[in-house]
Amino acid sequence: KAKIDAIETVQMKGQATIPEFGLKGSVSASYRKGALRIVADFNSVKTIQGITDGQGWELSPTTGARLMGDAETEQLLEAITLRSYANPKSFYSSMENSGKIQHDGVDCYRVKLVRKVSGKPEEILFSVESGLPVQSTGIRQTDVGELKIVTTYSDYKEFDGMTVPSHSV
Repeated sequence: KAKIDAIETVQMKGQATIPEFGLKGSVSASYRKGALRIVADFNSVKTIQGITDGQGWELSPTTGARLMGDAETEQLLEAITLRSYANPKSFYSSMENSGKIQHDGVDCYRVKLVRKVSGKPEEILFSVESGLPVQSTGIRQTDVGELKIVTTYSDYKEFDGMTVPSHSV
């Protein structure tokens, strides 16, 4: 927990695909002491999201400029800082280990959670061997409504003494 809380800046760059819509593009994110900016460029269509003074916002070709609600702002900040993994009691109102399950040949603990801000359920599969997250499933608030998001994590690497996924699908 202390290492994550001590992080003052984060820079991420990568490629992203959304096969369902035939989109490929780049994503870059920067975080500095509570301020966040994410730029997603898919086929020359840019969406910019950010957090300034605790308020989430977005500039999108589909919605124009808009302010985000509390749940979306929380999701955005958590996505780049990974703070929910280090201090889950501050993000979740309930947590339950519902036993073991196999996922892609990996023995995992199946943990069911409920978010404090949105009240939405989530599930995270943690590797029994490493203790690292393998997959998360949850409902995310977006500008087009709620979407079920399933993310699989892999290619863990160490950065400044913290092991984090360098690849997610």
